[in-house]
This record gives sequence, C-alpha cells and structure tokens, in this order.
Amino acid sequence: GVAPDVLAREALGIVGAKGAIAEKVVSAAIDDDARFARLASGKWALKTKRKAVDFDTALFVSLGCVPSQEGGDEVALAGRRVLVRGEEALFAPIVVGVDSDGYDALMSFAQFAEGAIPVAFRLPRYRSALNRLGRMVLGRSFLQEGICLFRLGRWIFPNKDLPTLEALATELGFSFVTERGADGDASLHAQVLLGLLERCQA
Repeated sequence: GVAPDVLAREALGIVGAKGAIAEKVVSAAIDDDARFARLASGKWALKTKRKAVDFDTALFVSLGCVPSQEGGDEVALAGRRVLVRGEEALFAPIVVGVDSDGYDALMSFAQFAEGAIPVAFRLPRYRSALNRLGRMVLGRSFLQEGICLFRLGRWIFPNKDLPTLEALATELGFSFVTERGADGDASLHAQVLLGLLERCQA
C-alpha cells in the first residue's frame, strides 16, 4: 500500500501535492486503470491477478446505461447476468445521479454486478462513466475489466465495419428495437455476447 502523496511525487513527478489534492491527482491519473485498487486505509495497491474462470461457469453482466428521461446528469441503469449455459437474471432499470439520493440504488447494482465479468459495446466508456459515478456516489469504483463487444466483434469479423452495437447485432442476424431503454440495451448486449461466444468457443 502506497500513500497518494508518495505516488504523486515518485510516479507522477508532482512535488508538494498533499492530502486531498494528492488523492485527486492520483485518482485522475489512475482513473479507470483496473490494475490498481484503493484500500480502506486510503493507500493504493496493485491488485492480485484473478484466477482463470472455466468458460461454462463464467458469469457475465451485460450493461445498459442510457440518459434518464428526467434529464440532468441522471442515467437509467440496468443489467443482465448471463451464464453461457444457464439462467439469466435481470436487474430492472434504476435512475441514478450524483445529485439524487442514489446511494442505495447504485449499491444494489454494484452488488448485482459483483463477481461477474462486465460486457458492453465500447466497454471502456461504460466502465469509465459508471466507475466515476461509483466514486462520486459510493466512494469507490465497482466494475472490473471485462469484454468489449466492439473489440471482440472486430476480431471475429475483421473485414466488417462495426461502428455501433446495432451494426454488430445485424451482422449476427439479430433483430432489435432502436429505442430500447436501459433494460433493452442490457438485453441486446447479452444477446450479442452469446452470439459472438458461439463463434469462438475454441
């Protein structure tokens, strides 16, 4: 465990950053780097490597996150837990924002996603936004590294232009609703994930 002011000085070359300022500087620099974890003591540490997970028992959580109809900085958030060969569970949409009383709602979503591999099209954007929201509301990030469907899709269809989730779903032969909300977004992510995994099980 390393204190933020030490990291700011030794790793970032910033002299004189102390306390809350050092914490903000280090948090901004590390941002969404999943190799690091903030300990309860306030110090930072490298995470231990995760054990390999068997394909048939791997648990995924597909994400759905869209701007709330209520406007402002709030988002509608949903998720679907998926096993390659097993049951699914849906986390019904909730509205979460920094200014609203969203602690309990976001905590319940974090618990729903815990231990599962996050999945979304352009996953780094989802993780960055949701982990930033988590740091503001919960005081911590809650999504680990996962599967970016854009990157997996480009690997499976190297000669196809796949700028959107809809383009990838179309390439897989799936139908979808354009205005689908957070729960529909999570469900389409799950459907596309399973469709891609069928093509690369080896």
